[in-house]
Amino acid sequence: MAESELNSLRKMIASLFLSVSFFLLLINIFFTRGYQSIGLTASLSFKWITLLAAVVMICVLIKFRESIVDAAGRIPVKAAVAVLLGISILMQFTALSLLNVTPSWDFGWVINGAQHLIERGRLLDYYLRYPNNIFITYVLALIGKLLAPKLIIYQICNILAIVISQYLIYRVTEKLAGASLGLISLLISILFFPYIFYAPIVYTDTLSLLFLLIPINLLIDRNGQFKSRLFIIVLVSFFFSLCLLLKGTLIVFVIAYLLVLLLFLPRWKKLYSLLPVIIVLIVQILFNQSVYTSGIINSNELANQRFPVTHWLMMGQNPWTYGKHTMHDVNWTREMLKNEPRKQVEQTQLKEFRRRIMARGWLGNGRFNLEKLNETWTDGTYYALFVLKREPVRPNVIKRLTAEPLGFFVQGYARIQSLILMAGIFLFAVRMKKSDPMITMFMLTVIGFFLFLIIWETRSRYLVSLTPFLIIMCSIGYFEGNQRSAKQ
Repeated sequence: MAESELNSLRKMIASLFLSVSFFLLLINIFFTRGYQSIGLTASLSFKWITLLAAVVMICVLIKFRESIVDAAGRIPVKAAVAVLLGISILMQFTALSLLNVTPSWDFGWVINGAQHLIERGRLLDYYLRYPNNIFITYVLALIGKLLAPKLIIYQICNILAIVISQYLIYRVTEKLAGASLGLISLLISILFFPYIFYAPIVYTDTLSLLFLLIPINLLIDRNGQFKSRLFIIVLVSFFFSLCLLLKGTLIVFVIAYLLVLLLFLPRWKKLYSLLPVIIVLIVQILFNQSVYTSGIINSNELANQRFPVTHWLMMGQNPWTYGKHTMHDVNWTREMLKNEPRKQVEQTQLKEFRRRIMARGWLGNGRFNLEKLNETWTDGTYYALFVLKREPVRPNVIKRLTAEPLGFFVQGYARIQSLILMAGIFLFAVRMKKSDPMITMFMLTVIGFFLFLIIWETRSRYLVSLTPFLIIMCSIGYFEGNQRSAKQ
């Protein structure tokens, strides 16, 4: 591919990202789904008050961005990092103390599954349908064997994973844009709603942060340059393979990395872009083989009962919950797998997938996808309050936190933060004129999640894995203009 064509592709990606970021900002201005995530409705006064508050704060950040960066530059970096991470630990343990839950839904299955694996050397029947959660169960079982198979141990490890991830957000931003912006990104991550409220919830949403940020940090040298040595590509691809074992939606990051290698590596080295795919396939095959041969699960039953990929495609187009989880489709898939050959089930689901799309027509699909995008991208709580409400240890605490008047301030905090974040990402899209591998990768991941979750089953919490990139882009978007702090 000629260099001129590659430049055209890079410009096209930047233009598409600009359009996507502008659209995400718009829907966050006009819609909010934080209240809806817990079965309530946001009042008109709430929408206007939070919007005006966000606009004021955005204007302040833009007006005083040089002063903010200069102030950050005068703070001793190591001490500031230590203090901020200490504050994060304190806030998360406070959330754990006040908002602890009895494990339920998939969170409960993986906690109980790890306990069962340690004690009996077998996986529960749940994993016959959802083998995508076997890897996280392995990880939790390993932690349980090394330390103790107790919920509090897993929750402490979850907090540790979030805190290390926050430090890595700082490191990546510091490498790309200087120490001042690194501190600003760390402060944003410390105050970030899901990083506080997901402390009690040990699941792939938060654990994936660490698995993603380690390879991203490895990709950037101390001068903010993209590393393209063969060893680094192999190592990063291996970590992305683990990400994919942990959470299937993270295939977006693998594809983004592949495309960056293809777009930016010179001449014959573009062949390195095949390595992420090859390594992902090898790791996936080896992992599956180890599961099948270990005796921890009935491989024949697994082959028959595991939900096919077409299930999540079909459910992603269901009209009842706008592409979110629905027991209607779960029960239908379960019944079909009992009574029909697997290939027939996949064909039936693909037909239903197409039927649901065709039945809505152009206008209907437009309305459907707008609502689906609103449900995914305008919930500043990232579904945290709902999962904390399911089996609370202290029901009165979460009840007060979600009911008025306190609920107004909690939801307001989440919505204002979401608006500031999306505005910062849009500013990032406007200001980032240079063609850079990491910048392009950030853009591709947002575009990828945007498109993928239109087709796939969705939840706002699925975006938690993407949030480190959003925080980094937001920080650069607001404050990169001060070139004294930014690395060239």
